[in-house]
Amino acid sequence: MDIDSVLEVVLLVRGQGNLKLKQKQKEALQAIVVNGQDCLIVLPTGYGKSLIYQMLPLLFDKTNLSLNVTSEGKSIVIVVSPLNALIDDLINKLSSVGIACTSLRVCGADIEERIFAIDDLQTGKFELIFTHPEVAVSNRQFRDLFSTSYYQRNVRAVVIDEANCIIEW
Repeated sequence: MDIDSVLEVVLLVRGQGNLKLKQKQKEALQAIVVNGQDCLIVLPTGYGKSLIYQMLPLLFDKTNLSLNVTSEGKSIVIVVSPLNALIDDLINKLSSVGIACTSLRVCGADIEERIFAIDDLQTGKFELIFTHPEVAVSNRQFRDLFSTSYYQRNVRAVVIDEANCIIEW
């Protein structure tokens, strides 16, 4: 499989056809999507680490690899980040270019329902789901949702973004 040609298609679909990926970005995407490897990606600020995980859902769908998992819908990537401002900025930016994404946050004992209806989550409308570490590890609603067979079949990656800002798990 020629990962470069698939990457070109994904960039065109995302409206970023003029963007040229850096070698380290290509290597990370190759390792994750083609080789099915877990990756720790440590690159300088501004290098484009977020672009790597933003491309994953569509890249998995275009390659039809999906890590040998039978899928009944679109690929989903869960992004765990401790920073509200970063999550909000990314959701605004990605939504403006047609990428289906949302955030799940803790509000008291329940997940705060922002920008979406719970039905949209249950049917896999979103390809990128941003959440906080606290929600990912300790919220029962989150665990129940992501334990469903739909999410078990369609979640392709869990990304920990800005891990250096997470004080305690």
